[in-house]
Amino acid sequence: MLRMAKMYLDEGELENSFILYTKYMTLFIEQIPKHPDYGSLTELERITTRKKLETIFSIAEKIKASIRVSYTKKYEQWKEDMEKQEAEEQLRQLQLYEEQQKRLKEQKQREEFEKEKNWRLEQGREMLRNTEPPPVYPESVDIIDTYSLPGNDYTPSVPDNEEDRSPVSRQSVYSPSPSLCSLQSIPSSIENRAISTPSIDRSTKPRSLLSPGPDSTYIHGLRLVIVPSGGIDTFLDLAKQNTERNVEMCGILAGKMSHNQLMVTHLLLPKQTGTSDSCTTDNEEDIFLYQDKYDLITLGWIHTHPSQTAFMSSVDLHTHCSYQLMMPEAIAIVCAPKYDTTSIFSLTSNYGLDYISQCQQKGFHPHPNEPPIYEESVHIKLDNHARITVIDLRK
Repeated sequence: MLRMAKMYLDEGELENSFILYTKYMTLFIEQIPKHPDYGSLTELERITTRKKLETIFSIAEKIKASIRVSYTKKYEQWKEDMEKQEAEEQLRQLQLYEEQQKRLKEQKQREEFEKEKNWRLEQGREMLRNTEPPPVYPESVDIIDTYSLPGNDYTPSVPDNEEDRSPVSRQSVYSPSPSLCSLQSIPSSIENRAISTPSIDRSTKPRSLLSPGPDSTYIHGLRLVIVPSGGIDTFLDLAKQNTERNVEMCGILAGKMSHNQLMVTHLLLPKQTGTSDSCTTDNEEDIFLYQDKYDLITLGWIHTHPSQTAFMSSVDLHTHCSYQLMMPEAIAIVCAPKYDTTSIFSLTSNYGLDYISQCQQKGFHPHPNEPPIYEESVHIKLDNHARITVIDLRK
């Protein structure tokens, strides 16, 4: 727990580091003193634990202060972004409103222009009707005297001048009235009604809210676990004698965290006792001491099924549950040399982990098949170039 807390701190993941340090303090301050064997501790062991707790408490307080500062900055930035976003939205709404008002105004102007145009056209027609004189008819038959009649030919001669044909002048008949001519041009009062476009200062536009994209090192919310593929072959070679005797063998996968990825760097082979369908570790303190010395974290385990296929038995599920409760990314590698197959499994996070952690049955016992309790791990990557260190603690 302390190793993981320190790794998180080194990686800059303050929240995760603070959580683990807090859990550690809660465990040793509140829970362990209630243990029946707590009274058997020597005074030196209690003093050593107390000093360690004081150191951890100091570290946790510093982390807490840093988290508070970070959260305050994020909150202030969030408020600023929200205010800018709100201002941008208000500006957008204002622009939409002004554009709508502009369209309404232009539509109204067009309607007024059409109305005025029709009114002027009607006025011009009315003036034309009022100014055109009626035709003139002779008052008596003496009209013949007004023309020069040659001889006895009573047919009037064609006038020399076409303007003499009628008292109504050509100018009054064919020239459009001034009212109609006035319709050729749009009134200046309408023509000069320009709609000013609102000016917008783009420099005041809020910058886009930058939300971080999905981290490529996360798959389904889990960090990527890099497994040296050569480590599996090495483990099978070491387990060959046990396999020939139909005895299971197991090992611990340990490693480090780097750039938010989990790297399997060590294969620890603890002292153990195996049967054809089970394997239990002995002297687990040796594992803890080695990991503590080299700052290694437990990333899962690996074991063989000498005569069976690669699957997770009920005992395997309970064994793996403790690994995955401590490390959500923990994996279980199952090798079936008889069938030349290897699979990597995890308990399902939405059902299997909770179900197995609450199951009180011991030994081999049945579990429901649906919903699935475990599945093949999707957050792993087999690396053909990565090296692995084998530590055999059985000697």
